[in-house]
Amino acid sequence: MKKPMLLMLLLLLVAVSGLLVVSAQTETPENLLCTEDGSNGIQCNTVADNECFPGGDMAWESGNGPCEQGNQEVWVCGWYLARYNAGLISTMPLDCHWVFPPTPTPTVIRYS
Repeated sequence: MKKPMLLMLLLLLVAVSGLLVVSAQTETPENLLCTEDGSNGIQCNTVADNECFPGGDMAWESGNGPCEQGNQEVWVCGWYLARYNAGLISTMPLDCHWVFPPTPTPTVIRYS
């Protein structure tokens, strides 16, 4: 009789902890949001706002890259990359680490 009650209590605890994780999401700090006049250093719809805009690190000159096709995940990473490049944030979300070039592997040169 105690095992079903213990199992039910454990399931309830897991459900409540899942709700707490979802409710712990925070809003974007004001200094990371763009403004129309650029008064905080980030003007909306420019490379300072998102590296997907023309001239940005992630924009393709051909105009048909992932940014230009409206890929939401790419646009989110472009938003973070613009703030990373400006020194406003010091880390990127793990989902966006692909925007960085791979770390080169050193080659050992042996002399005979």
